[in-house]
Amino acid sequence: MWNGRTVSVVLGTYAERDSIREVIDGFFATGVVDEVLVVNNNAQPGTKEEVDETAAHQVFESKQGYGHAYQRGLAEATGDLLILAEPDGTFLPRDAIKLLTYADDCDAVFGTRTTREMIWSGANMGLFLKWGNWAVAKLVEVLFNTSHLSDVGCTYRLLTRETLEKIQPRFSVGGSHFGPELMLLVITSGARVVEVPVNYLPRVGHSSVTGDLGKAIRLGFQMIGYILMFRLRVARGGRRKALPRSLDRPGAEGETGASRANTTGLHGQTDFDAVADAYDESLPVHVVEHYINKRTAFIREHVPTGSKILDVGCGTGILAERLLHEGYDVTGADPFAAMLDRMKARDLRLKAVHAPGQSLPFDDGAFDFTYCMAVMHHIAEPKDVHHTLVEMCRVTRPGGHVLVWDHNPHNPYWPILMKRVPQDTGAERLIPEQEILDGLAAGGATPLEAKPLGMMPDFTPRFLTGTVAHLERIVEKTPILNRFCAHNVILARKNDESAAS
Repeated sequence: MWNGRTVSVVLGTYAERDSIREVIDGFFATGVVDEVLVVNNNAQPGTKEEVDETAAHQVFESKQGYGHAYQRGLAEATGDLLILAEPDGTFLPRDAIKLLTYADDCDAVFGTRTTREMIWSGANMGLFLKWGNWAVAKLVEVLFNTSHLSDVGCTYRLLTRETLEKIQPRFSVGGSHFGPELMLLVITSGARVVEVPVNYLPRVGHSSVTGDLGKAIRLGFQMIGYILMFRLRVARGGRRKALPRSLDRPGAEGETGASRANTTGLHGQTDFDAVADAYDESLPVHVVEHYINKRTAFIREHVPTGSKILDVGCGTGILAERLLHEGYDVTGADPFAAMLDRMKARDLRLKAVHAPGQSLPFDDGAFDFTYCMAVMHHIAEPKDVHHTLVEMCRVTRPGGHVLVWDHNPHNPYWPILMKRVPQDTGAERLIPEQEILDGLAAGGATPLEAKPLGMMPDFTPRFLTGTVAHLERIVEKTPILNRFCAHNVILARKNDESAAS
C-alpha cells in the first residue's frame, strides 16, 4: 500500500520462465505492493509452475499479443495504483518506488530507459533502439504538446485507477504497439503525466521483438504510423488538457480522477519531502551537469576560494557539494528535511540547517557569500520573496556578495516545462527582475551585475550538449535575443555599514 492506496503490479508473460519468479518476489519485497497479477499469454512450458511457487495471482489469456495480455491484466487487477512491468529481468522492482513517489502528484508515470547512467552493461539498448525510441517519443511530444518524453517503448508504467477507467473503453490494439496506444490515450485524456528514469538491465532469455533488429524496425514504423493516425483522430475529436492544480476550487480534492494535491503551506507549493528521493532524476543528467558547471564557474569568478557561503533553498545539495569540493565552506538551508537528508548523504562536511529563506537562523553578517538557485519562483508569494531577499542580505557581511539565479519570465519555454515536471504544482510564480532588485536594495545590497544566462533545454540530446552550449554563449551575448535566456542572474554587493547608515 502506498499512502493509503493499494498497489497492483501487472506482468504479462510469454517467454520469461527463467526470470519471472525472481521478479515477482522482488516486487513483493518492496513492501508496498499488495498484488502481483500475472497474465499467462500462452507462455512457455514451466512458466505456470514458476508462478505457482509465488504469492502472485495468475490468469490465462489465449489471445496472443502484448496488448491482449495487458488489457486482460488491467481488467483483472484490483489496486488503486496499477504498475505495468515486464517479468524478463530488464527492470528493477525497487524502481516501482520512483513511480509511486510521483503518483502522489500525477495521474500517470512513464518510465524511460534512455538515461545513459541507468543503462546496465549488456542491456539491449544499442544506438538504434535508444535514439529510435527517443525520436518517436519526441514526435509524440511535438504532435500532442505534452510532457517531456524520451522513450516511447518503455513498458514500466503506472496508472491510477481513475485514469484507467477513463481510457479502458478505448483500448483497441492487441499487439506490440499497445504501448504507444496506452501512452496516447493517457495523454489525450487530460491526465497529469510525468516521465522518470528507470534502470534497464540485460534481459534473461531472448526477446522475440527487440532481440530481432528487423522486427524492431518494423515495429518502429508501425508505431509511427499508429501515432500519426491517432493524431488525425484527435484533430477531429479534440483532446482534453490537464487542468492546473488549485486549492481554491470547491471540492477539488474530491473530483473523480484528480490527483491528490501534495502541498504545503497556504499556496499549494510542492511538498519537496515527498519527491526528495526522485528529485535529482527529474531532468536529464547531462543538462543538470551543464548548469552546475555554469553556476560553479560564475561563483569561482566572483567569490574567493575558502569563503564562507550559504546556499538558501539548497535542496539535495548538488551545487553545494560541487562548491565544497572547490574549496568553499558551505552551509545549506532548506525548509524540507528530506531534501537536507539527501544533501548530507553527499558529503558529511556539508552543514545542513532546516530553515526557510524568510527566517534564516544566522547572525547578521555570518557569511561572505549568500546565494539561491531556482528558488524564488517556488517561494512565489511577493511578501515571502521580499523577506527572503532581505534575509539573504542580512546574513551576508558588509562587502560580501549576494547572488540570485532564477527563472526568467521572458523565456517562453518555462510555462511549458513547468507544467510537466513534478516539482512544479502550478503555484509557482516567475519573479520579474525588478522585484528581485527591489528586494536586494531593501536588504542593503547594491547590484553589480544583472544579466540573462542559459539556453540549454531539457530535451537536448547528450551528443549535442557541446553544440547547444556554443549556441547558448552566442545568444547570451546577443542583444534582444539574450532577453529570452532561461535565467535572470543578479549579483549584488552588501553595502558597508558606514554606507548603510
